Amino acid sequence: MIQNIIDFVGKTKSNLRLRTLCSSISREDKETFDLLLSDSDLKEVLVSESPLLLGIAVAEVSDIYYLKKLLALGLDPNMPDNMGLYPIHKATETGNVAAVEVLLNSAADPNASDPSGVTALHIANSFDGLSEISDLLIRMGANIYQRDKLGKRYLM
Repeated sequence: MIQNIIDFVGKTKSNLRLRTLCSSISREDKETFDLLLSDSDLKEVLVSESPLLLGIAVAEVSDIYYLKKLLALGLDPNMPDNMGLYPIHKATETGNVAAVEVLLNSAADPNASDPSGVTALHIANSFDGLSEISDLLIRMGANIYQRDKLGKRYLM
């Protein structure tokens, strides 16, 4: 029983630090962000929350500082969130070229597909103004022939 209480308190403490870390990214508060990242006990929690943290880092802020630091800690750019979206999908959708490039240079799969079979290249080819991302994805190995689950290729 006492071990259960200790585990609960430890988990609650980690969740509070995780929420604070997410908030520091959204507010672009580098000081708090760096302070929390220096907590070695938090690293395991951070890695397990890769999709959440990387998603915030690519979609909520334009400064790739946060993305680079999280990836340097070992967060996985090839882990989907609970909706099946990958960080590369979110970076592409928001038009964050720098984030897409950082993710690809950190071994993100350019052909990762969501539950509907949609890839980052499909997204880039579906919106005006994302040709730079489309070209980058193709240079980094995106399959231009890959179809979604409805059979569409999204070639522009």
